Amino acid sequence: MTKRKNLILVSLLLLSLIGFVDSLFIHVKSVENYPISCFVIEGCDLVLYSSYATLFGVHLPWFGMAFYFLLFLITALYLGRSKKYLINLLIILVSVGVLFSLYLIYLQAFVINNFCSYCLLSLLDVLISLLLVVMLKNRIPVTF
Repeated sequence: MTKRKNLILVSLLLLSLIGFVDSLFIHVKSVENYPISCFVIEGCDLVLYSSYATLFGVHLPWFGMAFYFLLFLITALYLGRSKKYLINLLIILVSVGVLFSLYLIYLQAFVINNFCSYCLLSLLDVLISLLLVVMLKNRIPVTF
């Protein structure tokens, strides 16, 4: 396995851990009913305790934790054995994650009229993950 490929995969593992911790933090705070202060902008409480904070009766951070856990698992499997179906699974998973995150940002911007820093961090995380997966799939060189 090339250094470039390893760098991308390790970056994906790191991003999945960051996203998981982000989702876990929101989950713990909201279950304990603690106020959630934003680290960049105000509005986390309004977003995370809104009527849009659940889907099918499940609190959204559970979906985030499941998504990032799957991202970590599939990336780790791909790191162990580079099977084509695993990279295709990564593309599908991360694409769905990006679409869902964009939908949630739409809700924040146009329905709730407030933003959550943790949600924006998750969007950034999943967008970078998509970029890395596309680079991996298409063998685009990594330059820093």
